[in-house]
Amino acid sequence: MEIRTDQSVQAVPSDASTDSERALQDLQRTFDQRLQERTRELNQTIHHLQQEIMRHQATEALLAARELRYRLLYEQNPSMYFTLDPSGRILSVNQFGATALGYRPGELIDRSVLCVFHPDDHQTVLTQLHLCASSPETTFDWEIQKIRKDGSQLWVKERARQVTDPHGHPMILVVCEDMTDRREAEATLRKSEERFRQIAETIEEVVWSADPSIGKMLYISPAYERIWGRSCASLYAEPKSFIEAIHPDDRPRVVKELIAQQEGRLFAHEYRVLRPDGTIRWVWDRGFPVVDQATGLLTHYVGVALDITERKQAEEALRESQTRLAFVLSHSPAVIYTAAASGEFGATFVSANITAQLGYEPQEFTNDPRFWVDRIHPDDAPEIFKRLSALFAQGTLAHEYRFLNKQGQYRWMHDEVVLIRDPDGHPVELLGSWLDITERKQTEELLRVSEERFAKAFRSSPHPVIVTERETGLCLEVNDAGLALFGYRREEVIGQTVPTLRLWATPEDRAQFFARLAQAGTFRNVEMEFYTKDRTPRQCLVSCEPIEIDGKACLVTVGTDITEQKRAEEAVRLQERILQQAREERERISQDLHDNILQSLYAVGMQLEASKLVAGTSARKSKTHVTQAIAQLNQLVQEVRHFIALLHQRNAPNMDFERTLRQLADSFSSAGHNAPTLTIQPEAIPLITATMGEQLVSIAREALSNSMRHAKASTRSMTLRFIGSIIQLRITDDGIGFKPGQKRRRGQGLRNMATRAAHIGARFLLASTPGQGTSVIVEVPLERPHEPGTI
Repeated sequence: MEIRTDQSVQAVPSDASTDSERALQDLQRTFDQRLQERTRELNQTIHHLQQEIMRHQATEALLAARELRYRLLYEQNPSMYFTLDPSGRILSVNQFGATALGYRPGELIDRSVLCVFHPDDHQTVLTQLHLCASSPETTFDWEIQKIRKDGSQLWVKERARQVTDPHGHPMILVVCEDMTDRREAEATLRKSEERFRQIAETIEEVVWSADPSIGKMLYISPAYERIWGRSCASLYAEPKSFIEAIHPDDRPRVVKELIAQQEGRLFAHEYRVLRPDGTIRWVWDRGFPVVDQATGLLTHYVGVALDITERKQAEEALRESQTRLAFVLSHSPAVIYTAAASGEFGATFVSANITAQLGYEPQEFTNDPRFWVDRIHPDDAPEIFKRLSALFAQGTLAHEYRFLNKQGQYRWMHDEVVLIRDPDGHPVELLGSWLDITERKQTEELLRVSEERFAKAFRSSPHPVIVTERETGLCLEVNDAGLALFGYRREEVIGQTVPTLRLWATPEDRAQFFARLAQAGTFRNVEMEFYTKDRTPRQCLVSCEPIEIDGKACLVTVGTDITEQKRAEEAVRLQERILQQAREERERISQDLHDNILQSLYAVGMQLEASKLVAGTSARKSKTHVTQAIAQLNQLVQEVRHFIALLHQRNAPNMDFERTLRQLADSFSSAGHNAPTLTIQPEAIPLITATMGEQLVSIAREALSNSMRHAKASTRSMTLRFIGSIIQLRITDDGIGFKPGQKRRRGQGLRNMATRAAHIGARFLLASTPGQGTSVIVEVPLERPHEPGTI
């Protein structure tokens, strides 16, 4: 802006000139000359002010850029960063954002975000939060004013987006960019186009004008009152009173430097102002001499005094930040780096702790643009560059990959990258942190393998296992054996409560179970009765242990199904009773034979002996003895027939064949051997007679006993089937086997099995292969008996 004069006085014709008119013209010329000089002076002053404003703006912009870079290096976030729940409650705020608003982070946490907005804007903020919550993963931008703790306002550009945290809860991420300086700069730029007085009255800086000796204050802008805390009127009355407000420690230096003002030199100095309320403000004061163009004499000074308190505080904070950053970079396990945002993404800076982590020196990265690229594991490189291309759209990236260290070993690295852009949005560089996570990866792999092994062992355990919450009874996990025992599908159990599964006969039984658990805390191998899905009772040995899963009290219940074992024990007790009866019967028969038949035979022998002795002397007596012997023999025959009839009246003992066979299978379970698997075709059971069942059970018992003692088998099986007109019993193991043609002494057990098979008219077959096991096969014909097979 330049002030011009308009010479509007016209010359008077020479023929009408008089002395007074010439004097008037001379006066006019003098006035015009002085007006032009004053105009030049004023333009010079305005020019100086504009230059100072521009220098101030450049200085402030440079300071902001430096502060931004160091803040990024320290906190990796140059903006205010908030996380909110959908209602607007502040979950977190970064140090930068809290400080910008005049708070400590802890003063904002758990408060409503409305506390940093003007009440007139609250509805607008709530509307924006609702819009974010209703459109997850969509980014929204808006500009709004925030209120600092001290009540001052700042303009921000906010970018918000709703995401989901690792626990599945929605939260809103808000990044705020401070636009206050930009808006103020825009306002200053507009005001610089106004007349000088408008600039002086409105800018934040103190604009002043005084004579060289500061004996008279020509002009002082109202900003003086804001910075010095004193009235402009007091300075007009006492021009040097501003010196009295300078901090005592700075005053001697400033007074000495004011000599330059009297000598007509430019000056600039910084000092502290002690305000009447006791607060201190830093001031940067600059003066520019104004010289009379006509005389060359110093007429006055114009100057600008700028409040630089925030800058000084920022510089101090920056020094502290640099100190903390240096400490963090030297002690942190994470390597901080910057890299080019194009090409091979070569490193431009790497913190010194890279040497301890990977063995390289920082300059090895910065001297070779391909240093990082060439050491990425070949299998990981394609995915890394694919992700880096997405970085330019997303702005951030976190990924893991393998990197070759100086010792020639690949290490797993966790890499987090932020894309830095210039004010125009163009990519400038990448800022990242690098952390060696090899041990974590190895631990994760060991944990994964361990979990897989545990899950496999859990699922394949032959014992039913169920995990429940202690308080609610909610079923968290159950293995295959548990599902098979109780007859449920997995989806019918997981997520259901124990009462809904009706494992106990009555609610009272269930209550008694938990009361006993509450009293004992834990128990082992307690015999209990449970019910399957189809309400079939099963006898189990139960062990119950309390555990904690994810902070919840739970129970692990392990069962052993002893239903068939109980049945087998009952069958054994029945067999023992039958054997006892047989022993008693044998003793009775033995006694009968001795007391009756043997005695009768002895009596017959005595008669015949007597007949022999008298045969030569008395035929009549001999005949009498013979007749008596015959009568006694006839009586003996009657007694034998009666005895035989009694024997025939002894029927085979009643037997529940299926139950006995199952109990037999369970009885061959021990600590080192699993019970043989048993498969029974239901159609075969009604065809088994009592005699047939007795012999088949004995053969099965002998075969299983031989397998346990000699075969060294890990698995055994029994199968009962009805094939055509044949009942087939097959006992198979995966033991050592033997060659069929090999000569071997037939044991008593094999002879007994063959004899029992022949007793019921069955074929007895033995098949064996070395290393593949042995099969014992009994085939009972139902229509006509077959000849027993050979062994």
